[in-house]
Amino acid sequence: MKRFVYMIGIINILLLYSCGNRIFNNNACIEDVENINISCLDGIRSSFSCLQFHNQLFYLTNEYDRFYILSEDGNCKEQIIPSNLGAVELTASNSYLYLYCEDMDDDIENGVLLIYDKNIELIKQLKLPFDRVFAKNNTIYAYRGEEVRTFYVNISNIANPYIECNYYMKESDLLARDSIELQDWEKFVLEDKTEMDGLILYRHNPNYFHSRAFYSSAKTIPMFKYGYADYILYCDGRFCSDETDEYVREVVDELYKLMKKKEPNFYVRSFEQGDTLYGVCNVYIRSAYMMDFYTQDIDYSFVFSYDSQNMKKVLEVEDLELVYSDGIHLLSHQKDGIYLSDLNLENQEKVFEWDGGIAVTVLDGVVMVEYDTGMYDKPKIEIKKLW
Repeated sequence: MKRFVYMIGIINILLLYSCGNRIFNNNACIEDVENINISCLDGIRSSFSCLQFHNQLFYLTNEYDRFYILSEDGNCKEQIIPSNLGAVELTASNSYLYLYCEDMDDDIENGVLLIYDKNIELIKQLKLPFDRVFAKNNTIYAYRGEEVRTFYVNISNIANPYIECNYYMKESDLLARDSIELQDWEKFVLEDKTEMDGLILYRHNPNYFHSRAFYSSAKTIPMFKYGYADYILYCDGRFCSDETDEYVREVVDELYKLMKKKEPNFYVRSFEQGDTLYGVCNVYIRSAYMMDFYTQDIDYSFVFSYDSQNMKKVLEVEDLELVYSDGIHLLSHQKDGIYLSDLNLENQEKVFEWDGGIAVTVLDGVVMVEYDTGMYDKPKIEIKKLW
């Protein structure tokens, strides 16, 4: 499945710092592990597929053959899916949980939608010819591009949480069928925006990730000439992140105005929150091996905002790596773990304690951390609802 890796209120940052052992047994399934002795900010991913459904938290990891369920009392369990499928993305209506999957039997034209009831019993599975599938209230939405669909279950923890669609169907109609063809779906007549089943949807033109126009529940912020850049990395004055220098040039030029000078080493992450974009920028005194930045080399950092009119600095701090901000909450990295505070750095609370590698992901106040246990071991996961 083509992954839509946007940064809209969500991040995943690999933070590597001093060594040691920790045991966590609240809010997830954690074991005592030995960690690596390195200190840097590295390996940025964007998001993960996670949702709350009937007082439980459901999420995917890079284990494509299962999904996880976290109850309110902190009990964590896993649900194995049929052996020929690979989990890609979770979604839910008022009454049903849906898991969209890759067909591992090499059916590149169709995905497979697994449908679970409130008791997480699998009640139906349907082949669907879509890139992405979403459920909201009592409607099922889907997006289909022009090209052949491509699935990437090995990064199934990455997902854009906003609805993107050019087809729709009533949930009751979908549940009543044993098979569905493309012609059975209603196709949107795309206007500037529309409202359906209590949801406002905004029109978006084709772009790098979408070969056809579509509706989205996200109202994308027009930022400069090229949209907004969610991830920027400069090392020794050279552009090192995935997007092209041309794509982010106008953004970088504006960011230079917020810096103390035209800095050669910095990392930026930005997040869309309603009609405002928030971002964090960490500035370092030097770069390290393989385009990394060591935590000990942090110089200063700042939070910025952009509301389609101008970019401005919201907060600047010395000697502190920033992880995430949405204009209200602030996550920062210190040597003994991850801290949550407000934008004034008051009411600060350590929310995750770990002195080895850690990946941090934020989605609607749910924070998932993956503890790095070494090159050949899978990471250990802990999840908390922080706001």
